[in-house]
Amino acid sequence: MPKAEMYHEVYRVNQKTPEQRGEGIHIYCAMLSRWAPGFVSRGDSGEHAVYSLVKSGRSLRCSAPGSAELKAPFFVYGRFRKPMQPSRSLGPEDLVRKVILLYQDPLHDTISSHFLPRPSGTLPLTDPEKVEKIFDSIYSEMGNKTKDDALLAGLFLQLLQEVSSQQQKYICPPALQKVLTFISENLDSPELSRELIASSCGMGVRTLCRLFNRELKIPVGQYIINTRMEKVCSMLALPGLPVKEIASACGFRNPGFLSTSFHRIYGKTPLEYRSIICGKK
Repeated sequence: MPKAEMYHEVYRVNQKTPEQRGEGIHIYCAMLSRWAPGFVSRGDSGEHAVYSLVKSGRSLRCSAPGSAELKAPFFVYGRFRKPMQPSRSLGPEDLVRKVILLYQDPLHDTISSHFLPRPSGTLPLTDPEKVEKIFDSIYSEMGNKTKDDALLAGLFLQLLQEVSSQQQKYICPPALQKVLTFISENLDSPELSRELIASSCGMGVRTLCRLFNRELKIPVGQYIINTRMEKVCSMLALPGLPVKEIASACGFRNPGFLSTSFHRIYGKTPLEYRSIICGKK
């Protein structure tokens, strides 16, 4: 195959100066990528945070000791400011990817690390179609002449939330999956507690706590707080949605309690966070 046919990539770029961007979630580029078997990428400069859905094919990180062959579908990301090593498409089928690149700033790093604690990783997916729909929505919006930065920020938060949720489903034994489903379906209830979860899922509180500590390495209460805050972040990216409605949908008794809890974790009030995410000064 001629060199020119070894890969095909289509870019949609939203390049802005630091003054135009301000602090917040800003997508620099969305890309559709196809590598033929045997193609070796140039690697990445590390200037932008990278999030990719690999739909099909197999790849291997070049020059990385102990690298394992990766078979699609999977999600891969990196947000450290150093070059990433090249990868090779192993074939026999083309390696097909959907990619977004984001500007790295403190708010992006804080939010991304909340959902994906490690600075980089390759993650399995239980429902890659859901992840692909979000990538497609981002790619579609990036094709508009006037791009809606608030919508793009909201879609990115949905992506993080979906990928994070699928990791929990991937590693969960049936008993824990039943518990996580119950929490998700009752997240809007201020009465959600260890006791209610345990009794509704047919186990004792001590058994529930041991299950979380063993499987997720986190206390039940902290998991509920984290999940609520992930949902709050996603909903705040919708500019017209009142904070009062967000508080109710996420299980907070009133907006004041939500603001206090949110500020303790993110160092900003919900409205301050929304103004940054939606690009409003």
